[in-house]
Amino acid sequence: DEARRWAKRLVARHPGAPYGYSLLADLAATGKRWREAAEYGRAAVERAPRDATFRTRQAQYLLTRTDHPDPEGALTLLAEA
Repeated sequence: DEARRWAKRLVARHPGAPYGYSLLADLAATGKRWREAAEYGRAAVERAPRDATFRTRQAQYLLTRTDHPDPEGALTLLAEA
């Protein structure tokens, strides 16, 4: 889909920035692809570790995923946000 292609282009052009990864995480979450959302969300947090927005979104993905919820990981992210 087009949004995913644009997000991947953003990652390719700016691999050190969190925005493309965050967009990919949001798109994956919308499709209920929680493992993928958590992976992209982690990549966004790694690129902006002090940004509360990315930490909060990643916590949401960790709590919402149905394959392997991680409430402890989510709490850690939120405590450091």
